[in-house]
Formats: sequence, structure tokens, C-alpha cells
Amino acid sequence: MFVTRTSWRRSIIVLLLLMFGIMTMGAAPAQAFPDVIPLPNGFQPEGIESGNGTTFYVGSIPRGAIYRGDLRTGEGSVLVPAQPGLSQSKRARAWRG
Repeated sequence: MFVTRTSWRRSIIVLLLLMFGIMTMGAAPAQAFPDVIPLPNGFQPEGIESGNGTTFYVGSIPRGAIYRGDLRTGEGSVLVPAQPGLSQSKRARAWRG
């Protein structure tokens, strides 16, 4: 049977497209970052910082607590608990650095 150059090229292109389609079917889709990351009740965020990888840190204004979370999963926990007796008056402020 006689095969022309055009039909040979078309066959190669179709074969490559099929192979590419089959290879990408097994690939897992990239996990998207969450739109919202919930913080603990009463937490008033200030001073959001990023750490290594997808880690982030958030300080709480009224309580002095520090929350550590993961930007990819949205999970986290309080790293430094609220400090009792911290005043938010203009004369006495607690700073973490």
C-alpha cells in the first residue's frame, strides 16, 4: 500500500496527541489554595507574615496571641496563646518582634 508524506505526518501528529492525552489523564490536578482561612474566635489579625514554604503567622491585637497556619491547606493552630493582663491602652502596649 502506498503511503503519502502528508498522510504519514498526519498519522504521527495524531499519535503524538493521543500519547499526550493519555499521559495527562493520570496527572492529578494541582490543589488550589483556599479562598478563606478561618482564625480562632475573637482573633483580630494584625501583622500577617509568611514563613518557610506555605507557612504564615498572624498576631492578634487584643490578646497578644500568635497563630501559625498553612496557606495551602488552610489548617493551623495557636502558636503562642493569649497573654492574660496585656493592656491595649495608649500608655502600655505589648510588642512581639
